Amino acid sequence: MSKLEGEGRRPSRPPCIISLICIAILFVNLLASCSPGPRQRKSKREDLFRLGYGSGAGRLDFSRPESSRFDVVVREGIFYVLDPANRKVLKLSSYGDILKIFRDREGIAPGLEAPEAMAVDSGQRLYLADRIADPGAAVYDETAQTSCDRAIRRIHPGTEEMPALGQEGPGGSPFPPIISLRALEDDSLAVVSASESHILVHRFSNAGDLLSSARFSRTSLPLPESMKQAVQGLKDAGEYYSIHASLDSIFPRLRDGRFEILAKIDYYNEPPARSGKSGTDYAGTWVFTADGDTGRFTGALKAAGEEDEAPEFLGSLKGRLYFLYSGKEPDERRIVALDSNGIVQARYSLALPPGSRELAVLKPLGGGILVGAATREEDVAIFWWRLEDETSS
Repeated sequence: MSKLEGEGRRPSRPPCIISLICIAILFVNLLASCSPGPRQRKSKREDLFRLGYGSGAGRLDFSRPESSRFDVVVREGIFYVLDPANRKVLKLSSYGDILKIFRDREGIAPGLEAPEAMAVDSGQRLYLADRIADPGAAVYDETAQTSCDRAIRRIHPGTEEMPALGQEGPGGSPFPPIISLRALEDDSLAVVSASESHILVHRFSNAGDLLSSARFSRTSLPLPESMKQAVQGLKDAGEYYSIHASLDSIFPRLRDGRFEILAKIDYYNEPPARSGKSGTDYAGTWVFTADGDTGRFTGALKAAGEEDEAPEFLGSLKGRLYFLYSGKEPDERRIVALDSNGIVQARYSLALPPGSRELAVLKPLGGGILVGAATREEDVAIFWWRLEDETSS
């Protein structure tokens, strides 16, 4: 799954030590969520097809670090599978039949360098984030303090390739490493790129014109109002706890014709040095909404779920926000769906395909469907879950 901070950078979580700030935050959260909420529902999984391991035409490589960028996109029943380790994209039917392969020097000149993200619009145009072929064309971003050497390739269904997109549009300056691409409902393209210090979100029209650009600093992330009040109360009482905010993921979307950026932020607190206690305690997850044109934060809601587990944010669909949690069993996952006010609308229990080792991809589609891929001993299983009652939402 796509992350803005890898697991190696996430603060460690020792056995929870109940601190004053945790008590204050949990009390606020309890008041906000005193109703039991909807019951947990089962979901129906439909196994679609499987792909083997290796370097052959219809095979995938999960043996190298770049495999973490593996992705699946579905448009009008056509599956696109990004295999970064093999530097290729598979275009498949819903039965797993190979319709086309985009890879080194096959239908694209020059070949793929280091593909790391993809998106597909309603016209089946493939957008592919790739490293530029000429290292001498890279530039250094002084503000983000990183080298920029990525571009967005635009490939028509017939493999005709248009000029690549840079930060200003076709032929523009390269991007920093690209985290995700998303084709929005109006066929505009959202590009999320990142450095150690900043997150950049660009939006382009279908013709490639730059529509907006927003920049977020990792060191000046917002605090939820309830957390601000709790921290201030502790400071007034002579106590001090350091709050660490971790920007975990970004999800661009269109809502009522407006371009918005959803930022999922996990919070951790550190006890004062004089307490003699080390480590950090998980203090909650919030999703902030930012104006897509200005980057200004306009609101926030808290993820509902386990108080000791930071969930994965899967994205937004029809106004609902979807969060993924671990299950009681190794092959079980749980989904919590919130409305725009942060109220739990549905809870789901999801069973992975038999023999699954790791959930490689999970994302919401239209019609109440989540598409996923799970690695197994001998192959990769491609499937989707149909969520009960979601089609009428």
